[in-house]
Amino acid sequence: MPISTNTFDNQRVQVAAPGTSVAANPQPFDNTHTLIAYNRGTNPLRVAIGTPGGAIAIGAGLEVPASGAVTLAIGTNTNRAGGNFDFPGRVLIFDASGGAGDCVLTFLNSIGPA
Repeated sequence: MPISTNTFDNQRVQVAAPGTSVAANPQPFDNTHTLIAYNRGTNPLRVAIGTPGGAIAIGAGLEVPASGAVTLAIGTNTNRAGGNFDFPGRVLIFDASGGAGDCVLTFLNSIGPA
């Protein structure tokens, strides 16, 4: 992934129905060190690292309750466990539970080299 020149990057991630996980786009940048996922919707969301398109099973990801948020310290690319988010089966994905999902995803980025 490239390096972001912004201190914060935001995106909206929407899941049409449970079991139809979608990937964040863009994925975390090389200099992203923290992710904040805020669930704007009325249904729980699941967040995981995997392959988009299917369901995220209970226990296979983090569950974010309606109107809840989760903060993940992932470290910049050079310090990130498991490497970057650009390999098959290794992308940040979101799924819904009980209905459609709606999430605001914020990346906190280091300014300067990753």
